[in-house]
Amino acid sequence: MAQELENTQRVCEAVGDSELTNELWAQAVALSDECSRYLELRFKLRTLAMEAGISPKQWQDIRRGRVTTG
Repeated sequence: MAQELENTQRVCEAVGDSELTNELWAQAVALSDECSRYLELRFKLRTLAMEAGISPKQWQDIRRGRVTTG
């Protein structure tokens, strides 16, 4: 995400100030903020799962779609 922000900033600076570059930059920043929030929430959920007895391996299996019952 950081690389995408840097790339977008360079492009916007090279093209110059315009409605489109301003909107693109605003969207890139919003996307970065939402990605950060998503990762924060995912970490909190993982913490709750560990506290409920799900092991790190089970968590990874769940995330990768390798859930087994039993």
